[in-house]
Amino acid sequence: MIKNSFKILVAFYISGISYRLFVNDSFNFHEILNIVLLFDIPGYSEFLLSFFLVILFSVIFSGYIREAILNKWLILFSISLCLSFTFIDYFLVNIPQVGLIIGTTQYSAFPVIQYFPLFLLGGLFAHRQVTFSWMYTALAGFAIIEFIIIALIQGGVPSRFPPSASWILGSFGLVYFYYVFSILIDKIPCVAESLRNIGSNVLYWLLTSNILIFSLTLRIDRNSLTPEKTLIIYAIIVFVVYYLSTMITKPERALQRT
Repeated sequence: MIKNSFKILVAFYISGISYRLFVNDSFNFHEILNIVLLFDIPGYSEFLLSFFLVILFSVIFSGYIREAILNKWLILFSISLCLSFTFIDYFLVNIPQVGLIIGTTQYSAFPVIQYFPLFLLGGLFAHRQVTFSWMYTALAGFAIIEFIIIALIQGGVPSRFPPSASWILGSFGLVYFYYVFSILIDKIPCVAESLRNIGSNVLYWLLTSNILIFSLTLRIDRNSLTPEKTLIIYAIIVFVVYYLSTMITKPERALQRT
């Protein structure tokens, strides 16, 4: 797991440097060093750092996580503790590296602690082999309703960057329904096989699509994009990334025969 986590870190470096090069037209040793030392967190690449840190945390605190998954009171306490960090004054967090862990207003971060409850619940579902449950469906529905009510009261969606408690709780519901949807999709062989190819090479897809999107800014004015043009560009990017993946990776069945 440690090895995989550092692959994600390298992917962040590549994506972040590409963003500065293509989008900001800025490329020098000082900026590269700031990215490597995590003083500079370029846009549309910060989520890779969150994946890196989640895996790192899961290794460091593996014993505690196992205990939490087996103990419902401990996992509830852990989730509550993580959510309590959504009430900190994010404006006081001025160190970029700390912002990756607890959030900040300096850049769009996915702070590890606030989003860690999703990882814990994923571990719980995997341990209990949860598929569909009316209890979890009701809780997911409640989380989404809570999100909608607060959005209506505030006149806008709850804060995402940095995340509020309402945003995190609302995401619980959406992630659960996405999880159930993925179970249903898995029963359709032709669709499941294509998506499985993406899932088994997800880092490649994230990194390659990011670089393609960043490079397009050299030729395309984002403000000139219509919904139709956006869909066409999206389809082209997906096709290019998928085609490249067939050239550099072998299907699982082929690997088993060799």
